[in-house]
Amino acid sequence: MNPAIIIQARLGSTILPKKVLMKFYNDNTILDIIVQSIKKATSLPIVIATSDNQLDDTLEKYCLEKNYLCFRGSEHNVLKRFIDTAEHYGFSHLFRICADNPFLQPDTIKEILTTFNANLESEYISYNVFGKPSILTHYGFWPEFASIYALQKALQKGTMFNHEHVTNYIYTHPEEFKIVWLKTPVWLHKDNDYRLTVDDITDFKNTQQLFELCFPDLSPANIFHHIEKEEALIISMKNHITKNSK
Repeated sequence: MNPAIIIQARLGSTILPKKVLMKFYNDNTILDIIVQSIKKATSLPIVIATSDNQLDDTLEKYCLEKNYLCFRGSEHNVLKRFIDTAEHYGFSHLFRICADNPFLQPDTIKEILTTFNANLESEYISYNVFGKPSILTHYGFWPEFASIYALQKALQKGTMFNHEHVTNYIYTHPEEFKIVWLKTPVWLHKDNDYRLTVDDITDFKNTQQLFELCFPDLSPANIFHHIEKEEALIISMKNHITKNSK
């Protein structure tokens, strides 16, 4: 097995362009924060997978300046971009991480690897929250793990929607794949109004405020503790979950 971390990022967002390169905390971008946190938890290779759109020339240049590995592929067929990235570097399995989740919990990478070593035939491993895949929540705490074989099958059989959302075909067709679901704490299932991912400027400001309040303890328990004391923040997050329902 030759696993790696692949971070999905691009600058062409119509809602908040260049959000992954906006200064977020202590002169670091969200992308920097994610990479730094991953490096503290694992020595696995990290690749930024961005698009071949000219807009992402700036992102590629930034990655080169930071010594981040960067691969460019299809803008809209993100699933193919992940497969092409993995094949280019010879990765057999990958962790999918989105660059708009500043509260990623890097220790979960170790938990997933431990789970995989105990279930070597598994093709997809992720966390279950509210009875659904964690990727469909607004927390952004958890990565997804998949074999290249499973992604190739999803590319072959899936629709354009599946191609855009990378792992959607896998978890919506559990009968076709060997899937392992990891449990999340029960108390996390009680708060559907907390939004910690970044799509627009309101999300950016909310998560930035929360990051500053919580740092350096970015555990879910501490994050929730601080959210509960900020009524205006809760209201804003709740409104944005309604607006950006998945």
